[in-house]
Amino acid sequence: MSAPVRPAAGEGAAQPAGMALVLLAAVLWSSSGLFVKLLTVPAFQLIAIRAGLAALTLLPFVRFRALRLDANLALVSVALGATQVFFVFATRWTTAANAIALQSTAPAWVFVGVWLATRRLQPPLLIPLGLIGAGIAAILVEPAHGTSLLGNLLGLGGGFCFALTQIAFKRINQPAVGTVAMANLASALAIALLVPGTLQVASIATWEWLSLVYLGAIQIGLAMLCFMAGVRRITVSQASILVQLEPLLNPLWVYLVLGELPSAYGFAGFALIGAGIAVDTWLRLWLPSLQRVPGGA
Repeated sequence: MSAPVRPAAGEGAAQPAGMALVLLAAVLWSSSGLFVKLLTVPAFQLIAIRAGLAALTLLPFVRFRALRLDANLALVSVALGATQVFFVFATRWTTAANAIALQSTAPAWVFVGVWLATRRLQPPLLIPLGLIGAGIAAILVEPAHGTSLLGNLLGLGGGFCFALTQIAFKRINQPAVGTVAMANLASALAIALLVPGTLQVASIATWEWLSLVYLGAIQIGLAMLCFMAGVRRITVSQASILVQLEPLLNPLWVYLVLGELPSAYGFAGFALIGAGIAVDTWLRLWLPSLQRVPGGA
């Protein structure tokens, strides 16, 4: 799962090092679906351990004097935690392509939220909204197998929660690393307190512990540090484009290792949602008026 894009200090010319760091972050983020599929530990336990390890990895980089424990941070923590819960369950209960595509519907939810808040309609954005909506419909009409329908609905819920995370994230005027660290710490503690059995870790196999350490310390922690270092060197628009590699690679790793392929409905939905995100990114890049819309990329 990618981090919300926040404007860097400067919007100068692109630097190869910055692009490489953002691309590395996207590749690391894209591996989450494969490990969620491979691991056999209970979903809530996976989420809690992963979030806790991510928080521990990022805590040394937190500037605590600049960190404010307020309602905005609480909202980000709840929204990000819910996004992680929805994504893990969706990935386990439907195809990885469906789960990541539905989580990627966040721009459509942001558009609806901005319109409801401001009553300002941006007609060009109806194009990507229509494509994303068609993609959602294609996935949701997919014939259900086992828990696939529930997985698809949870994936859609993940997209809504990630949109809420992005909107709340923009309201926080403090370092992004600190925000992500505290949000993951809050998620880990909340699950440990509310879900029985979360702390019963003695039966977790060694290879699964290594995978959990990777998911927390590398796939979230290191990826976040790479991303933040990268966006200091390139423009926000460039970073927004480069991180689109994540949803493309996520189902690819699952296919290469596990042989999982989405159905024809899933393929169609993935393509339509991907096209909608691409059009949304392109419009915001080339139409200055859209860049001033609150909540825009």
